[in-house]
Amino acid sequence: MYIRILAIDKELYAGNADALSVPAASGEITILENHVPLVSLLKAGKVTVRHGEKSKEEFSVRGGFVEVNPEKVTVLAE
Repeated sequence: MYIRILAIDKELYAGNADALSVPAASGEITILENHVPLVSLLKAGKVTVRHGEKSKEEFSVRGGFVEVNPEKVTVLAE
């Protein structure tokens, strides 16, 4: 699945990954390929991009939004 993570002043990540975990306002959400469309607020925490079982990248956020659609997942982070 294609993921973009954007901060106010720069792009933090753009590329394909196997999974994305975000600190949604209602609790942590893990997004996999073919996830249902979704828009959610984010609270402060870590956004984790996973490549396979052992490789991951983490980004700290203070809040923002996540949008999941069939073409891509976009995180707008503070």
